[in-house]
Amino acid sequence: MSTVGEIISRVFRDYLEAPDDQPTRASLAAAMSSSETTLQYTQTYLSAEEEQLFGPGIIIEIDSEEIMVGGIDVETNTLTGLRRAMNGTDSNPHAIDTIITLAPMWRRKSVFDAVADAIVGLYPELYGVTESASITLSTAGPTEVPADVARPLWFYGRSSTTASDWEPHSVTFYDRFPGSTTGKAIVTTATGNGYLVYAKKFTMPTSESVSLASLGVEPQWENLVVLGAAIHLISSKEFDAIGNEFLINQLKSQGFPTGSASRVRDGMIRHYERLLAKAEEELNTRYMTPVIWQ
Repeated sequence: MSTVGEIISRVFRDYLEAPDDQPTRASLAAAMSSSETTLQYTQTYLSAEEEQLFGPGIIIEIDSEEIMVGGIDVETNTLTGLRRAMNGTDSNPHAIDTIITLAPMWRRKSVFDAVADAIVGLYPELYGVTESASITLSTAGPTEVPADVARPLWFYGRSSTTASDWEPHSVTFYDRFPGSTTGKAIVTTATGNGYLVYAKKFTMPTSESVSLASLGVEPQWENLVVLGAAIHLISSKEFDAIGNEFLINQLKSQGFPTGSASRVRDGMIRHYERLLAKAEEELNTRYMTPVIWQ
């Protein structure tokens, strides 16, 4: 399953950067440490006009770090006086041949934040499903369950002492229960011990290397995350004709055409809502066991 970094790349490729409207890019000629204040770049991807854009005060982006340029030595292809970790980004080492993006229209950190928000925002329509460790049921009242339980789905347990008598049981759920250290508790018709299968909120990613699976996102929801992040990002942007045409074609390729460039955002939102409703219906079909809330 994809990592957060791979989802970010899909957002750029599918919605943010039209093939005919790419930013100016170079690459590192040598690796950089997290503290260096100079760098050497290669001219492979630069025209003579583009190289002149590397002036003092310009912001460049390497991986997700933003750096302000102090000066340039065109004889040695060196940027000097670098001010690292601009705009709340982190100063990190960077490998040779890593791409340098000049004055990016779309900051990678902003795209990361949009992807993170899109993941968390899938709840409550969608949710992760997990199971607890073995729980010993209380005989004197509600049984405490983990704090990350958003909604129990069912409890696998026994109705008798027969060893093979394992089956799913419905659950009464107590949220903010004062007798529980986690604030969550259940009552079920099972006896002895068993395992709680429950819905949980999605975890906020902390780095691009994290997989969506570890956050609770299922593989078929990846396109929802990509589209949700793109909607968040473009909602505050205006586009030229190339950008609008690119977004229209991307929606058409997914079987959801929009009538005109002026309705691109509305079309993306409607497409997102349609995909979300379909995913919600499929998920709820799998987990239909009723829960009584107390």
